[in-house]
Amino acid sequence: MFYKKKTTQLPIFKEKRLKLDCNLGSNINYDEDANNIIEGKPRLNVNFKSENGSLTSSSGLRYLVLPTSQSTSDTCTRSLNYSALGGSAFIKIWRYKYYSTVNSKYMYMLIAYMSDKKLYYCNVFGADTNFHLIGNYTFNTTPTSIMFRVNGQDVIAFCAPNTNMLVWYCDSAPYQVSTAPTFLSICLHEGRLFAIDASKTNLVRYSSNTNPLDWTADDSSVDGAGEIDLGLTKGENKVVFSFLGNVYVFNEYGIFKISSYSNSSKFVVSQVFSTTSRIYTETAVVSGENIFFLSCDGFYKFDGYKVEKIDLKISKLLFSQLQKYINTCAFENKIFIACRLDFGDGNDGSNSRHNNAMIEYNIESKSVVVHRSNDILCMYPLQDLLLSKLVCIAYDFAGTTDKYLFEVCDPSETLFVKKKIWQSGKITLGDKSKLKILKKINLHLNCENMSVVFTSDKGSKTFSLSGINVYKAIDVNLPGHEFEVKFESNEGLVIITSPELIFNVEA
Repeated sequence: MFYKKKTTQLPIFKEKRLKLDCNLGSNINYDEDANNIIEGKPRLNVNFKSENGSLTSSSGLRYLVLPTSQSTSDTCTRSLNYSALGGSAFIKIWRYKYYSTVNSKYMYMLIAYMSDKKLYYCNVFGADTNFHLIGNYTFNTTPTSIMFRVNGQDVIAFCAPNTNMLVWYCDSAPYQVSTAPTFLSICLHEGRLFAIDASKTNLVRYSSNTNPLDWTADDSSVDGAGEIDLGLTKGENKVVFSFLGNVYVFNEYGIFKISSYSNSSKFVVSQVFSTTSRIYTETAVVSGENIFFLSCDGFYKFDGYKVEKIDLKISKLLFSQLQKYINTCAFENKIFIACRLDFGDGNDGSNSRHNNAMIEYNIESKSVVVHRSNDILCMYPLQDLLLSKLVCIAYDFAGTTDKYLFEVCDPSETLFVKKKIWQSGKITLGDKSKLKILKKINLHLNCENMSVVFTSDKGSKTFSLSGINVYKAIDVNLPGHEFEVKFESNEGLVIITSPELIFNVEA
């Protein structure tokens, strides 16, 4: 008797290749389900950015250095002397440009409000590295500042809810304006100062049209000072802007517009935006022809007429946290948002930390970079002559570096190396039911140490990679129906170019 040999039909596989997208664009999408991310594109980027088609380390922080002269390049720099501050911590900073009649030239200063509740200044240019006390005035709450001209002279003024306005002509001693009300926020608009009254936030007060320091009420005169009652509103009025020909007041739940007419002392008030989600008024910042701000439910831009929501695609990261210390800055056509994010890996610092991340939104490309960063409490654009620096007040994880000023720098110069993560969405190659074998990954690498993690529904594999300007072809051989890929590194400089996955897919 003869038996026919039983044969087993082996599955037929075809090769498929998938290039991973290293161009950030607007592809980051942490809010979307991982299964719905376009294959090869990132679900999350942390401390990576796109540069010339490669995935590379994003910016870091270093100690602020300033030029020694207005006539030399900023390669001739000086480090600042913080010992004169007596251990006080930085809370807020401003830049001040004014024409000095004593020196017959423009002068540039960096002014700081410190934890001893006093103001200090440091020259932006020159050999002097010290911070100097501005008078001996105390502000019990963080002041706001405004720069304007009076009688042909440049002036900087500081306002706070419980302190009289402090005015400094810089060539002379500062003094307080006892006749001025106390303010929450202040702006200059068509020769007048407009400010929110600290004791009655429904009132916006305005100064004389002929003298911004004259707050004596005189409604009968076109040039006189006065007040505008916005009425009882939900939430407090917090911030005032001069923007595109009008004055705008940001309330915790809306925006008011104050319009004026030439040769008239009358003002027209209208509410141009209302919301049920509380606005983080401290985040409102002007950039070009828009004001950008955050509320409890999203990121918005306002053009003076309408409010438009911008989907950063990281709402699950951003709005799951209490953003008590969130702050923003407009710099070089970007909006920087210092905030707290839940990265979900237990490395976000203690609960006492204020912020642990910085979001970088490019207004033109609409791209988003997420930085796992120091605890940034304040940011300020320092842009003068030879300079273009984003200056930060920040804590490190030990909570000590608030006694120094930092600047955003290239990753090769950073003092604080942060973990970098690029994570894909689910990869099924269009058919979750078909069996696949991830055979290998090819990429070009410039990094001393990084790992790549491959995960499928059948298992997981991790590979450690290193090499300076080398091509890598890694055999993976991981079966599964759906896959995820993650790049991770704790190195300062990481460059990944042209990563490509090679699969065998069941026909």
